[in-house]
Amino acid sequence: MHSIEGLFAATIIFFYAIQLFQGMSVEKIDWVDASSKQEMQEFLIAAKNSDLADMVFYGDFSNFIYVTRHFLGESRGYSLKIDNLPKHIFEVGMLTETIVTVEATINSSDCLVPTGHSCYESTFKGIDYVLADDDSEVPDKEKYNMMYFDFDSSGTYEASEGPFVETNVLFIGGAYWSIGNIHNNSGNVSFWDAESLAHTKQHVRDFRINERQTNISIRGTLFSENLLVFDAIIIPAEITDITAYESTISAYVTQGGGVVRLKNITAQADINNAEKNIFAISWVNYDVRGIGSEGILTNVSASERIYAAGKYFISSGISVDTVSTNTAGYFTENIPNNDTAHIGHVSLGKNEYAVLVTNTSSSPVYNSFRIDLDQNSNFTDEVAGAVGDSIIIDSNNYDVGYIIETGLDITLRPNRSHEFRGVMEPYGSVYPESKSEKNIFVKSKTKKYNVTERNIDALVETATAACTAGEATMPPGEHLCGTFSAGVNYKFSITNASTIYDTINVDFNGDDIYNDDGEGPYKNGAHIVFGPETYRVVMDSNGALVSWRLYDRWSVPYGTVNYLGEGIAIWMPDNQVSDDEWSLFEAALVASGKSSFEFAKGAAHGVWAVSSSVFFANKETYMPYGVTLKMWY
Repeated sequence: MHSIEGLFAATIIFFYAIQLFQGMSVEKIDWVDASSKQEMQEFLIAAKNSDLADMVFYGDFSNFIYVTRHFLGESRGYSLKIDNLPKHIFEVGMLTETIVTVEATINSSDCLVPTGHSCYESTFKGIDYVLADDDSEVPDKEKYNMMYFDFDSSGTYEASEGPFVETNVLFIGGAYWSIGNIHNNSGNVSFWDAESLAHTKQHVRDFRINERQTNISIRGTLFSENLLVFDAIIIPAEITDITAYESTISAYVTQGGGVVRLKNITAQADINNAEKNIFAISWVNYDVRGIGSEGILTNVSASERIYAAGKYFISSGISVDTVSTNTAGYFTENIPNNDTAHIGHVSLGKNEYAVLVTNTSSSPVYNSFRIDLDQNSNFTDEVAGAVGDSIIIDSNNYDVGYIIETGLDITLRPNRSHEFRGVMEPYGSVYPESKSEKNIFVKSKTKKYNVTERNIDALVETATAACTAGEATMPPGEHLCGTFSAGVNYKFSITNASTIYDTINVDFNGDDIYNDDGEGPYKNGAHIVFGPETYRVVMDSNGALVSWRLYDRWSVPYGTVNYLGEGIAIWMPDNQVSDDEWSLFEAALVASGKSSFEFAKGAAHGVWAVSSSVFFANKETYMPYGVTLKMWY
């Protein structure tokens, strides 16, 4: 990046060049406001086409404000809002219901800890612990903010046994627990169940989108806490019923938060009203036609928020730790510098592959890789590759996005047509209520829901007869009734309001009432959705026959998306096993969360002028993001 002085010079030239060509549009706004907006727009255009864009992209906000004030004036206040770009620190809360609060006893004597004075002491899961005060707060006023555990049962607390603070995750009594709250006044400590938290933290990594680092921070939290401090939340599978928290979750999502629900759904009872309302998923008692279990990221436009999930998945990639130099058991003869090669393993689909990273010359920079694709423990029969190369693994294409110079890490980036093999099998009975493509996160490529054994375009003719119930809820006119089978039997009625039968109502809920929500009336030729199948209905003018033509079936979804207010809620099954699947989960998590933030926010006074522009991170992956500059004067 240029020095600030050089950037000033380059931006000044660009800034005044822009002024020669920019006009000013004033529509019922005062001159000062129009002038300010014009000046700000010119500045944003200059920023987008100079290194100022990199300052925003890489988070160099202090220098950006420094340059902004130089061009737009020291006396003004500024706020810069970024849209559709994940934060550098992405805060995630994992919800839990299991809380254990332990009472402590005060001990006024020296607690024998490396730091601290008076303390509380107690036992959790058979392990003695003490609370200590590091005296970093007001002197002589105890504030217990750290813990030591006597893990070796020695009766003393060594430096290696603490200090631990709130949100730390510890393995105690054969399970993982998080230090939830240290209650300073009473000395009590609340421990939260952290099994899912620990498991997730082991697999979710920080990642780079267009070479920009995003650090994912995950900690335990409760439904009673302020969820709005998080960019996204995770509801793990052990929380089996979210009914009591429906209003809390809905409020969080509608205000711009994101939620990822991990839950295996294998029976209709697994989807209660709360799950249905938040995630907009339904259960169908139908089989699934087709062979194969591949899934792809749904292709949506860049204007849709879920579009980011595919970009994050491609860009975050799958990171392979190649920290070991022990290649024993693998054949590496005649590979250049094999004595300094690094080796690691990556899980893709159902298989695990060994990865070898080497430096091709005497240079200390590692720049070459080999993957044991045939899994014969022999790297010499594999072709060497470099950054930017493509490689086919399990019929999927991956690009090598990055090899760290020290050889300790290599990143594989799936290409856009990536398929998720083997992840669909148990979930053929869940489907999203919306037919919009943007409401499917990952869908099956070959499987289709099947209500009946009919083929697409199959025509079924249904005879009608006099109606026996429900006529009071039908449209005015003459009525005939029939029954149509689409997995289950549905009663329907057709109506002649004048000279021909041209409207239809379907009793979807089987209550002999034909005017409930979604039951009609539908016009002749309408498309009517029965669960995951859609039929086109055509009525004979005399009402004797109704023709139903099947023309569409839902693909099987692996993950679904529901838009609620300003946020989104994603459902995914809880079966992440391979690095590939964990990368998909990570992409869903970041795509669901808040993607707008402000910095250098000014005081709430004065008159605001606002100017917006779309920036383009033209790096490895196309990912547009918006920049809005606010200024008060």
